[in-house]
Amino acid sequence: MNRQLMVWTTAIGGTIAGLGGIAFHSAIGVDLDVPKTTAATSSALASRAASREAERAARDVQIVVWGQALAADPISAIAMGQLAALHMQKAREGGSFNEYLEAETLARRSLATRTRRNAATAVTLTNTLLAQHRFTEAKDVASTLVEWEPEQPAYRALLGEVAMELGDDSTASAMFNTVWTARSGLSIASRLARWLELTNHVEKARRVLHDARDEALARRDLSTEPKAWFHLAVGDLELRADRARDAAAAYRAGLALDDQDPRLMAAMARLAEQQRKPDAVIAWSERSPCVSIRLRSVYCRRPTHSVVKAPRRGNMRRHCP
Repeated sequence: MNRQLMVWTTAIGGTIAGLGGIAFHSAIGVDLDVPKTTAATSSALASRAASREAERAARDVQIVVWGQALAADPISAIAMGQLAALHMQKAREGGSFNEYLEAETLARRSLATRTRRNAATAVTLTNTLLAQHRFTEAKDVASTLVEWEPEQPAYRALLGEVAMELGDDSTASAMFNTVWTARSGLSIASRLARWLELTNHVEKARRVLHDARDEALARRDLSTEPKAWFHLAVGDLELRADRARDAAAAYRAGLALDDQDPRLMAAMARLAEQQRKPDAVIAWSERSPCVSIRLRSVYCRRPTHSVVKAPRRGNMRRHCP
């Protein structure tokens, strides 16, 4: 190799290390394979499955009990509000769009019966509308919540999230600027972190979200679903920050809690697409109902090589809380 070529080789290598090294480093060693079940892991999987089924069975029992209460008193705002929250939780756990619709119907009926001391049901209604991407309606309900109880930082954070989705940065900023001291609340932390990220305070967002994840994992009163969700939120932040390895680690930590969480499997598929690993995209897509239609149409094919058809992407995304 002549001297001039050696100089150019060194210069190119230095440019890669200096300018692209961070992004390149983040992509090295990203494990995107679907875990294989072995004798060593089968017992752990069985234990997690049993725990997951026990939690969902307990929720279904509550749905039956509160359904009986509503049958005994058809105008009970409390029973309707409790059922709305339970159906929404069921939607988050299983990705069922119909459960969101049932939750919305029950929440509206409850609020039509009684608004006083029924703010929790208004929160449920707002969240069901957010899940359906009906942001304008969600903002109306969240704004009413803040009018009812302006001293509640969780309600201001909720309004801030809806305003953020609508591009109403003025309202979002006004709401989030008032909740910093209450950021230890889990519902506040997750929303505040997203706002911090969007306003280019990524490191602050990371700290807020990591603290909230650690708090969620330490709490015994939380079910598996919200704990797994915080791993998902951390992973999504890292994915948007081009930290692929950190994103994968967060998603896998969530899957270690619930290996059947459709949102985390969809996240792994998106990460695999970003890393240009089509086999991993296909493998994760086949496991999750939450994978976007674009990914399915590009990567997932039947044995005859005909493209798999599915509903519009918007409808698929609504299945994923």
